[in-house]
Amino acid sequence: MSNLPKQGQSFDLGIVYAIDDAGSHGSMRLVDIVKDKRLVFFGGPAPFSRLDTEQATKYAELSQQMLNAGVDMVYGIYVQDAFVCREFENQIDKKVGPNPMVLLGDGDAFFVRSNNLEFDYTQMGLSTRSIRWAAVIKNGRVEHFVNDPFSEITETSAENILKYLNAKN
Repeated sequence: MSNLPKQGQSFDLGIVYAIDDAGSHGSMRLVDIVKDKRLVFFGGPAPFSRLDTEQATKYAELSQQMLNAGVDMVYGIYVQDAFVCREFENQIDKKVGPNPMVLLGDGDAFFVRSNNLEFDYTQMGLSTRSIRWAAVIKNGRVEHFVNDPFSEITETSAENILKYLNAKN
């Protein structure tokens, strides 16, 4: 995995999908999301799995603190359609309550492929998905990037990203 995103590298390729509050399906160009903003992004291979639920729940719990530490938004991106991501976000919101984190779908895996985050989990019955990763992106460029093996959450934990953000303030 030597082609993983590095500090200063562009991180603005792809289109992601979401269901808005009115229930409408929409697409967003990543280049428009990241422009002139400092954002936290994270992802993993399998929403609703134990580890991805744990990771997303922690990001939801700490998302307001991340905003207070100088980011504009916290996003999770999964190689799933927007409907799955919306249901996953609803599950997290029921546990955590209102929070600013938003989950986005990368249904065709274009985002993960474009940013060298893809992994073939076919042997596990999942096909192409994302590695476990987290990043701070500033104006479309990688400020900070970490990844973990799919079976653990250490470097990519919300606590570690918040610690990074607080150290940079």
